[in-house]
Amino acid sequence: DYFATVLAERVARAGWPWTALSASGGVALRQPLRDGGAVLPAEMVQYLVSTGYPVAVAAIFPADQGRRAGVYGVFDEGLKRAGELAGALNRSGIARAIPVETRFAAVSPPGALEIFLDTAREIGE
Repeated sequence: DYFATVLAERVARAGWPWTALSASGGVALRQPLRDGGAVLPAEMVQYLVSTGYPVAVAAIFPADQGRRAGVYGVFDEGLKRAGELAGALNRSGIARAIPVETRFAAVSPPGALEIFLDTAREIGE
């Protein structure tokens, strides 16, 4: 919770278009899915690299979309966007493999991209 608070203050102070929140096992940065992909300020990536925490990326869909997400291709599009975000993070300085996933959660439509910082694991595990 402390790191989530610190990160939320940093995000607000810098004006990065992400929302920081506490998550099970770590801290997440969330941004609505948008045309053209995620907005990824270079200073934010440098900050993420400086923390040293393992990073994962996810496309988050509203829980009430359920099966409709697969039928309308929303799930595939979200996975593509999450993969693009992971690639952008790699090119910007996070030099390790970044897991990519999709999941459903209580978010408002149309969905979101999330960068998860795994604060529960030690570096190098």
